[in-house]
Amino acid sequence: MDDSLNIYTPSELKLSIAGKAKELRLQKKLKRATLADMSGVSASSIKRFETTGNVSFASLLQIANALGVLDEFTSLFRVARPRTLSELEKLENEAKPLRGRI
Repeated sequence: MDDSLNIYTPSELKLSIAGKAKELRLQKKLKRATLADMSGVSASSIKRFETTGNVSFASLLQIANALGVLDEFTSLFRVARPRTLSELEKLENEAKPLRGRI
């Protein structure tokens, strides 16, 4: 995972992801129709995704799986882990919330 600082708006990020997916598809010499067959996502949905960045999350995962990059999603929403013994002890002594609160 790249640790460099990137600041994107959600719209910019979805277009960036779509562009990378298209670049990877072309690098693998796949037509949209072929990727559609491999992923189970319609070719028209893939075209819409590649041009606008709009796609359902389930379809995005199917496309990523077909392109061989599904594992990259495991780093989303990573919870910070304690790095020192004192951080671990502090975490263990805190009450665990059962639900979110404002």
